[in-house]
Amino acid sequence: MNIEFYKKDNKESPVTDFIFSLENRLKAKVIRTLETLEEFGNIQELRETLYTKSITGKLWEIKIDNIRLFYTIKTGEIWILHGFIKKTDKTPIKEINIAKSRL
Repeated sequence: MNIEFYKKDNKESPVTDFIFSLENRLKAKVIRTLETLEEFGNIQELRETLYTKSITGKLWEIKIDNIRLFYTIKTGEIWILHGFIKKTDKTPIKEINIAKSRL
């Protein structure tokens, strides 16, 4: 499956901006995880390996250390919608709402 990143109307991608703003170690880990997701898709074994879970309906979350990426699968492609650094035990509603609005 191909991975696509959410883009604003002006073609900027806040998701790729977020990923490339991370420190090198985390950035490399995120990129490796996305490559694995792209290669194998959203199958049960992969969800267990990559620590992904369903948030609501078609919205999924990938956990990479304290990084969270929200994604969906649409027309055979994986769309990364939003990313953030998780600082609390519970995922902030604000972050989920950003991903939902991009969905």
